[in-house]
Amino acid sequence: MRVLIAPVGEQPIPNLIPLFTTKAQKPFTLVQFMVPDDSRIREVATNLRKTIALDTTLVDVKVADKDLTMNAWDLAKACEECKAAITSYFEEGNEVIVNLTGGTKIMALAAYQAAVNTGTPMIYVNTEQTQIIQFNEQGKPTSTQSFKAPINILTQLHAAGRELKRNPRKPLLRANDIKKNHAEFAKYLVDRYIVVYSNLIRSILDLASQGGGQAWGRPVPFIPQGQSVDAAKRAHDTGLWIWDQTAGTITITSKEAFEFLKGGWVEIFVLKTLADDGRFDDVLGNVEIKGFDGEGFEGEDFKGELDVVVTRNGRLGIIECKTSGPQKGQGLTYAVAKVRLHEVIFGGPYATAVFALPSPEISNEWREIFDQYKLPEPIHGTKLKELANIMSSLLGP
Repeated sequence: MRVLIAPVGEQPIPNLIPLFTTKAQKPFTLVQFMVPDDSRIREVATNLRKTIALDTTLVDVKVADKDLTMNAWDLAKACEECKAAITSYFEEGNEVIVNLTGGTKIMALAAYQAAVNTGTPMIYVNTEQTQIIQFNEQGKPTSTQSFKAPINILTQLHAAGRELKRNPRKPLLRANDIKKNHAEFAKYLVDRYIVVYSNLIRSILDLASQGGGQAWGRPVPFIPQGQSVDAAKRAHDTGLWIWDQTAGTITITSKEAFEFLKGGWVEIFVLKTLADDGRFDDVLGNVEIKGFDGEGFEGEDFKGELDVVVTRNGRLGIIECKTSGPQKGQGLTYAVAKVRLHEVIFGGPYATAVFALPSPEISNEWREIFDQYKLPEPIHGTKLKELANIMSSLLGP
């Protein structure tokens, strides 16, 4: 067997990447986790165990039945514990490699020393540069190779200790599920946001929503003017509304059409753009997280629903889609804090969360709050057309 000795820390991704990177190295057949006596880290190891068992691409990878203890803060003791694990697998005739990437710095130093003492080669995963550095038995670097680690979204969520919530009313969305005419109209809206959305669609939505009750299926008086005429005809041809030019009314055709016009078109544009680009390993929309309904927060708006999620080489991207962004003040702070929390929970340093909106206007208050929460500036206005390039850059080379 080819055994990977893997110290475990707070982040699971450094322990997953080597299992997917067959281009950079031979595949591993057994993983032995080294875990400190810390309930949080033991939970990370438990999640990793479940994740590896559930991922269908890792059917040939087994996890040792029992995690071994490795001290997180005592260098000498940690070194002896790691050395004992290496030796036991050597004595059984296995090929052994030590992963220096996980755990505390003390654990990494101890793993390095134990590997050198036992003449065991090592690897280090550099996620920022998507490289695996290989070390020989003396601890000298021998090669640096780029890797491709196509970890899907479901696996990364499992590694974070989360599961998808199946919602039949709003199922997971993939690019193949998107209607072609909806995708084309979404692109049209991005190209002509001010004329089409601000001047036409928002007015129709406001009129249809007046008086309460169902906003679709009832005619509202509206006569498009100027450049809005073409947009009104396109929406009619797409089946989103019925434009009765004789009566001077527009009728939104269905709840699905209403939700699309209200803002779903931004999610569709983002998902289709990223999926068609080809640089991302997995792209999903309507990602709802099980057991994540307002943890520590009040209000119905805080749900574990992620508009669009992408993965690339073990890194997770979360895109919150808005037409023009939340209102200033508390609403804005709340929305940004929610997205930042999603980023921390679902990937920590291996995740990036951004807002995407077609509105060209970003206030100074937006910039101040995004800087405060250490999130990238929203991808907005004409920059939305460069979404794939921006997300690819944010998620590493």
